[in-house]
Amino acid sequence: MNSIKSKVKKLLLEKEILINKIEIRRFDKENGTIDKITLSIDDISSGDNILYQVKDVLDHIEEEYGLSIHKRLLEF
Repeated sequence: MNSIKSKVKKLLLEKEILINKIEIRRFDKENGTIDKITLSIDDISSGDNILYQVKDVLDHIEEEYGLSIHKRLLEF
C-alpha cells in the first residue's frame, strides 16, 4: 500500500499538484480493490483542470497495479 501512495504522490508532483495526505481505506490485495482513496490537496491554484489531472493519475494507478478504486474523494 505504501508503494501505491508513493506512486500517487510522485505522479501528482510531476503535474505540480501538492498534497497534504493520502488515505487509503479497505485495501484488499486478494481481489485488487480499494474501497476509498482520499487525497487532501494543498493548493488548488496550481493549474487548470486539476480534477481531470487527479483522475488521470488515479486511472493510471488502477491500470498499473490492476486495481479497482470504488470511491475517489478530494479535500481542498
